Amino acid sequence: MVAESVAVVVLALVGFGLWGNWQALRSQTDASRQALESGLAPAGTSLGSLAAVDLGGRIAWGAPGSAGRFVMFVVHRATAHRDLEFWSDVSARLGGAAWLKFAGYCEEGACEESDQAVSTITLIQAGQVRTTQAVLRADRDGDALLAAANAQVVADIHWHGRSTGAVADEIVAAR
Repeated sequence: MVAESVAVVVLALVGFGLWGNWQALRSQTDASRQALESGLAPAGTSLGSLAAVDLGGRIAWGAPGSAGRFVMFVVHRATAHRDLEFWSDVSARLGGAAWLKFAGYCEEGACEESDQAVSTITLIQAGQVRTTQAVLRADRDGDALLAAANAQVVADIHWHGRSTGAVADEIVAAR
């Protein structure tokens, strides 16, 4: 009888500990989901994965253990040439920094019609849902997302209406 009572107490304590851990994890997940659904993803929000499919149908970046930072932005059909030219210039200003990769999430028909071969930008046709949603929400406010290789948001980079030099400086400062 005493052994059963002790076992019940031990199981209850373990259960409360697991319950607390589960509640904390659920709270963190809910906070991340709410941040992504309500607007811009604040720094530190996990996007889950940066893996995406490029225009050639290949899995682009996001591999475990990859290093560096990733700038993700939307390429709009109406402004595709200008968007790609802008980000190519930002990349050139940063000297093709090995620690930085650029990804243009292509609006339907935007990148297929672009005759500009851009070696410094990976053109994305499909990506992970959370990441794609975060990029689209950032774009709504004229921003791109800067993320770490571990898929954590580092910063929102405002680029619409700004010079390429100012955007390059902001990326380096947020690094």
